[in-house]
Amino acid sequence: MWQELEGIPHSLKNGENWLLSEEIIRYPSSNYSFYKLKLYLLSEQITRHSKKYIINLSLEITSNTKLLAQINLSLLSEDSWNEIVQKNQ
Repeated sequence: MWQELEGIPHSLKNGENWLLSEEIIRYPSSNYSFYKLKLYLLSEQITRHSKKYIINLSLEITSNTKLLAQINLSLLSEDSWNEIVQKNQ
């Protein structure tokens, strides 16, 4: 789902990101029609030996001001998300 978001550079949407873990938290709601998706870069660490990056992301799904779900992702990436996001701001 995060790969479909607008404004994310194409280089971060390629096959050079591997999903390490995923945690889905759903909050009680009578209506699951969402209004907004927000993707947050929480942290980035470089691995010692392979020069790859461990990226921690949080995708929030909201309906107006109510948080419906939060998806926490950890990725192994060939690229530094931090560097790419700063270049594209």
